[in-house]
Amino acid sequence: MMCLMLALLLNNESAFDPTSANASVTNCAGYPTATPCPISDAPSRWFLDPKRYIEGVDPALKYVFEDFAKESRHMCTARESQRTLHEKYSKLVSENKLKTHFEAEASLKWQFTKLYIAQAKPVACEAGMSDDADDYDLLAAWQVMRARHAEECFEFVCQHRSSA
Repeated sequence: MMCLMLALLLNNESAFDPTSANASVTNCAGYPTATPCPISDAPSRWFLDPKRYIEGVDPALKYVFEDFAKESRHMCTARESQRTLHEKYSKLVSENKLKTHFEAEASLKWQFTKLYIAQAKPVACEAGMSDDADDYDLLAAWQVMRARHAEECFEFVCQHRSSA
């Protein structure tokens, strides 16, 4: 697309003619030649180096096209990365697994003292998590809360990956 834009700006109709004297036509082995390869021998019949088009362009405009090429390359790479991660995360979700980082977060243990563990009671932020205050297991409540938070974080990441 960039080559086409440059050719139109330069009004260089010979850029599209592979037999013209200034065209960079290569054979199947990649060497310059006057005749192109048959379509069946190579994925592309003609290769015209985009850098050749930019040689005659005003230097200020040259930077615009170079920036456009860099940004386009970056956007394509980012999009491919996003697609790959979305597929990876979708597979984890279908297997009912968490990403390794979130699994580690869910299994994090806190070092409560044994004295406190023996006398711990549910606190206000645990409303609805434990019904029986007499048979309260602080470590189990901690584990449930960490697992829930890890699942919520992973779901958050997955949803943002799929919408981008």
